[in-house]
Amino acid sequence: VKYVYENPLYSFEANVIGSYNIIKACMFYKKPCLFLSSSSVYGKNEVFKGKRRDVSRIKDVVKKEGDDVVYGDPEKEEWAYSYQKGVMDGLFCYLGKKTKLFKVVRLFNCIGRRQVGDYGMVVPRFIQAALNNQPILIYGTGKQTRTFIDVRDAINGILLVKEKGEFGTPYNVGGEREITILDLAKLIKKITNSKSPIKFVSYKEVFGKENFEETLRRKPDLTKIKNLGFKPKYTLEQTIRFILGEFRKDAKNGRK
Repeated sequence: VKYVYENPLYSFEANVIGSYNIIKACMFYKKPCLFLSSSSVYGKNEVFKGKRRDVSRIKDVVKKEGDDVVYGDPEKEEWAYSYQKGVMDGLFCYLGKKTKLFKVVRLFNCIGRRQVGDYGMVVPRFIQAALNNQPILIYGTGKQTRTFIDVRDAINGILLVKEKGEFGTPYNVGGEREITILDLAKLIKKITNSKSPIKFVSYKEVFGKENFEETLRRKPDLTKIKNLGFKPKYTLEQTIRFILGEFRKDAKNGRK
């Protein structure tokens, strides 16, 4: 989100124009393609019990492939990525049914070794801060939730869709455990045995605006991918330790 927010034109060129060029090439040469879409296509898609936009008031949080979606105000740059991925997701699905060339995976918060926190990726950013006993910075209230998947599980899900999935129909690929960002910070502190303080920073400090919006809860419905035989193997704790090993190896070898 942070990178797209800071580079809106480039992200549009890559996500929309670049993807469209791939579509045309695949159709011309009759070559199959699997499009790696994103949970961002669901937008905020939140049904509130009241008018106030508060994480504790959200119901029907689990995202199913056939759900209607709700995006934020198009004038707000933070929703640009959702719009970009959504329009190409729809085009790949439509053409997949017509041409039998395209399959679609919607990935939910994939994490693993060698992922960097330079553009706001939360898990490597938290681990790096914890290892250095620096403040772990949480954007907003920390009550927002995510459901993380180990990259090794994600690869297995992608391969299942490649081998067994239907053309032109999207498949969620994600984990099963929903966790708040605050609890994620506490978990990483515990695993790393860190003395880092947890510090809350406003969206204005990070993005330069007070009314920045993000998806408050995100959890996938995995029914369709499980029907293909998908079963995540790695817990969040196991994945964090897996990533932690890479950080420590890099530090030992003098790599950043």
